[in-house]
Amino acid sequence: MGVLLEWLCFYYDPVTNSVQRSPREMVKECAFTSRRQASQALQTLEDIEYILRESNADGSLHIYFTPALFEALKIRPDHLRAARLKAERVQRQRGTPS
Repeated sequence: MGVLLEWLCFYYDPVTNSVQRSPREMVKECAFTSRRQASQALQTLEDIEYILRESNADGSLHIYFTPALFEALKIRPDHLRAARLKAERVQRQRGTPS
């Protein structure tokens, strides 16, 4: 579970409050033995209300962090707000959409 949380945090976008990666990437990069094992790990995080997830028709996976996850990680709201503002500023400088 720790590897999955690290992976989610690594790919987390504070502007959209989401992680957008393919299930295949998650299985490979987190060294899960199967997509089923990865899905079970995500379900556990969803059950304890750390994430919300949805899949699009194209198969892309969208994972959204909940306030409970930030509390568990001891991330203060003002630090989260600062991270979002910094990420927005970087995106504007690069000319990339949020």
